[in-house]
Amino acid sequence: MKYTTVILFLLLVTSCTNKELEIQKRSFNLLKSLDSLQFDDFLNSCFSLENYKALAVKSNIAQKYKDEILPLTNEEWKFYRQKDYENFLDRTEEFQIIWKHIKFEEFHYVKNISFGMKCLDGTIFFTYKNELYEARVYTIDDGNQYQIFSFKM
Repeated sequence: MKYTTVILFLLLVTSCTNKELEIQKRSFNLLKSLDSLQFDDFLNSCFSLENYKALAVKSNIAQKYKDEILPLTNEEWKFYRQKDYENFLDRTEEFQIIWKHIKFEEFHYVKNISFGMKCLDGTIFFTYKNELYEARVYTIDDGNQYQIFSFKM
């Protein structure tokens, strides 16, 4: 009985570790591709509106948040995501980073509940030309994996 409990605990810890490792890799790879990544490809790499709405329906979130999420149109969603994308690129323009040349250093994260949804807010530390930078990634757990919601610099 003790061995079964220990093995089950190790399996749970391993699956959680893999989930965080997977979002770390996906987020960093997305950053590395920013030199050539078109907005529509960026949008397809992030949490979709359909999945966001589905999660809002099945999550235990307050009705006022459902009332904000569920009526969102594809055009509004695309507008907000494009604004985030452009703000991120604008904020990083002064650093003149060639994204494909960045080097991963560390990933730190905090799990939290936001609007009743499980989230992971991460910080990716990377270097470019021996300078250390950080980018924030905000994700939502869709039940299977963390989905990228937005980036900030």
